[in-house]
Amino acid sequence: MMGKNMKPRFLDNLRNLFTTTQRDGVGAANFPGDFEIATIEQIHQAVMPVAQAMLEPRGFKEQKPLCWLRSEDMPIRQVFRLLQWKGGIIAPSWGLSLDFVPHVSTHAVKWHRTEKSAGFDVIHDANDRALEMPFHYGTKDIIERAPEVLRQALARADIFWHSVRTIDELPGVFAALKQENGVHFYMRTQHALACAFSLAKNGQREAGIKELEIFIAQKEPFISPASADAIKKRLWDLFDEACEQRGNS
Repeated sequence: MMGKNMKPRFLDNLRNLFTTTQRDGVGAANFPGDFEIATIEQIHQAVMPVAQAMLEPRGFKEQKPLCWLRSEDMPIRQVFRLLQWKGGIIAPSWGLSLDFVPHVSTHAVKWHRTEKSAGFDVIHDANDRALEMPFHYGTKDIIERAPEVLRQALARADIFWHSVRTIDELPGVFAALKQENGVHFYMRTQHALACAFSLAKNGQREAGIKELEIFIAQKEPFISPASADAIKKRLWDLFDEACEQRGNS
């Protein structure tokens, strides 16, 4: 049975944990009272000087906060982005935006063929704790770590981007991503659609059909029932057009 003083003592100890301050040069533990969550705008401002110095010589332009785009190889565009993840971290991802691959919203099929509308069709996450930057204690850690994180990430991204400059190289990229990521490849829903249209553009119709069927099965629960039939018909029509236009943008 608990003593009558147990509860007050427990509450006092708990209170002390969250009010500990730095004394005699000893750092306090990082408890919620120390949080200073950085906003996307603050993170972007902290990263921008380093990002500009490394990305502009490569031909990249800022598309939106924490995202940069290069369009020299249209209809293939290179994308580099710092993405937010659970746990209060941002980490680099890189990939491709493909002008000939549509995007599907709740109600419609849309194109993303401009620098403003471009977005990931192929995405390669760093998946490396060494390239993660925390932002739940402000931007201090980001400012300190950004130069080395971006240097390492862009070295890896350059290898990926140089491996796929033309449409006929895309099927090999998807095959490599599948081998590397296994079933996690399809956790990025757009991968199946981009793979389907890339295969279609390379005359691999049957393989493309399988990928498009996977995409539709994944996406259909998130499509408005009133629009589902029209969206599926539009996708199959565009897929057939891509097969006929093989090799062209």
